[in-house]
Amino acid sequence: MNFYTDSELKEEIYKCSKCGLCKSVCPLYLLTKNEMYSPRGRFILLNNILSNNLRPSKSFIKNLDFCLNCNLCKDFCPSNIDTVKILTSLKNKYKYKYSFLSFHFIYFLYLNLLRIFKLFYFVFPFKNEYLNKLFTVNVKRKSFSEKKSETVLLFEGCFNKYINTSDKNAASNIIEAMGFNVKCIHNCCGYPYLSDGNIDLYKKNIEKIADFIKNKDYKYIVCTCDSCYNNLLNASEYCSFDKSLFKNLITFDKFLELNNYQTPDCSKIKYFKPLIRKISLNSDKNFEIVNQKGTCSLMENFLMFKYSKALKNISENSCRTLDFLSDKIVTTCQITKWGIIKELSNINMSNNVMSYAEFIEKEFENKKHID
Repeated sequence: MNFYTDSELKEEIYKCSKCGLCKSVCPLYLLTKNEMYSPRGRFILLNNILSNNLRPSKSFIKNLDFCLNCNLCKDFCPSNIDTVKILTSLKNKYKYKYSFLSFHFIYFLYLNLLRIFKLFYFVFPFKNEYLNKLFTVNVKRKSFSEKKSETVLLFEGCFNKYINTSDKNAASNIIEAMGFNVKCIHNCCGYPYLSDGNIDLYKKNIEKIADFIKNKDYKYIVCTCDSCYNNLLNASEYCSFDKSLFKNLITFDKFLELNNYQTPDCSKIKYFKPLIRKISLNSDKNFEIVNQKGTCSLMENFLMFKYSKALKNISENSCRTLDFLSDKIVTTCQITKWGIIKELSNINMSNNVMSYAEFIEKEFENKKHID
């Protein structure tokens, strides 16, 4: 596994010139104004710890976890320091564990409880606009009887598997309508394990995905979620596997572009671009892009399990912006979609929030009815 060694850690951290550019883009620093939540603040302490062969305190090791893994700091760093890789290497080095109950255990327990609650939600009279938008399946899976010659592996992801089935259904419908067979990969992308610093479980999870796809004859592996795509794309940093298995890993919008799908007019749609999104959307020229003010998504709500006090203000302001005054909002991350619905419901705004796949499927159906 490709972690930094002790000497490499020292070298990478020493490269920090203390210029502070990372502070200008770090979402957590911008919202907390706490130097210890910025890469520069961490590197100052880490330089002292590693230079003097000291063992960091438990509170500081815990602080390493207070990161959204967006790596915006790397994009703005003159020395190109990879903060996420440094923090992950340190978690692995010190065998970081926040509590007896690990984050990934709590996270999957939370998703399963949410799934159970979803089953009862539509039976009992209690109703909530936020939960209704979260749980309602707006897109049904269609049946395509004819078999095609080429197969697309659709990476489902844990959130789509348990909660947001509309996104998976929408992507599957479009892909099959374009002449491909669809097979779903049901595994999690591994972010909860990576967040825990539990690289052994992260590696096992990636190996399960690799075992599933290595005997499949497929043309693309498609992700509808930017978070899943980003984690799978960077899996080679920490895991040993045949990297050619993931050579055709692409986002859903890139799949449409490669197969000459004519994107509908998006001029009246707001596109909320997640922090973790590193590539341009093929429809960027049509969408009005929302430049987020602060954190984007519920990545910070994942950390709420550990940092409830520090993240209270962040959670309340994560997606809130006047730019959302639009009838339709589209995003390319399923966790971000959840976050936007949550924050808009907090300020009593009832916008139509869709994943990119849901938007494309809806426009496809509208076009069929018109034709």
